[in-house]
Amino acid sequence: ASRDPDSGITVMVSPADQNGQADGTTQFTRVYSERTEVTLTAKQSVGANQFKQWLKNGEPLGTEPTVTVTMDYDRTLRAVYEPGLVVDPTLKLLVSRVLSNKDQITIQAVGKLRKPFEMVELELSYDLIHWETQDLQLPINLPLSFPLAQDMQFIRVKRIRD
Repeated sequence: ASRDPDSGITVMVSPADQNGQADGTTQFTRVYSERTEVTLTAKQSVGANQFKQWLKNGEPLGTEPTVTVTMDYDRTLRAVYEPGLVVDPTLKLLVSRVLSNKDQITIQAVGKLRKPFEMVELELSYDLIHWETQDLQLPINLPLSFPLAQDMQFIRVKRIRD
């Protein structure tokens, strides 16, 4: 089984069951002899959703996409997915030095006519996670100023809606 989405997820299963069936698309059932070790592998991502965890009979089993269980009784395994991060290409910011203060920067919205070095106030939304550039993540409470080693481009990272 799977959740978010509730069906249509391909799961690799090894070994094949008593009927010669292995991999399947959720929802599906396999029949094994007692004490058979079965390995299931879910895809890391499905559409915009990322693998979160396996549930065994409703209880957390593991957070890796591959899990092995021993079939000592009937079990229901569920691959759980959650919305992944997405970069919104329409919300890019340009960062440049302020000529009057070489130790600080100003963040400007790309593609909008603004006076040079004008500070930008950005509207926050419930799906905003953070702003990022290269290996740096910034808080969401903008505008902000900080030392700049080089010109940078910031990208808004948000959570995808269901």
